[in-house]
Amino acid sequence: MERNIYIFNILFFCPRCYFALRPQKNNEFAFFDKDKGYLIIYKFKSNEKVFKPISPGFTPHLMIVTSYNERVVKYQLTCSIKDCGIEINRSYDPELPFSIDLKDIDDYTKEVEVWRNFLNRAFF
Repeated sequence: MERNIYIFNILFFCPRCYFALRPQKNNEFAFFDKDKGYLIIYKFKSNEKVFKPISPGFTPHLMIVTSYNERVVKYQLTCSIKDCGIEINRSYDPELPFSIDLKDIDDYTKEVEVWRNFLNRAFF
């Protein structure tokens, strides 16, 4: 049986980034490109429009839906800022220039109706 995993990008509050005053210019973060099907590394720029923070602590997150049915959704959430929720390992291999290790992953289970309300409030 094939297991479908869905990955989303979402702007969310991160307490560790709040106290570290992130995001800041040149902070690296991972972004899942759904068209290409893999993670891309970006750097914040001073005029960033995609994830321009409202205040420190609001950072891009990766949401990984691991399973769902008609009643519940199970997912994992991690900050996608380098040195917070992810580690970026550079290599000299041109075909795989980096790898990403996820850390500080939080597991959640929500009822489907709660999930829909959560997505509506998070501007998903």
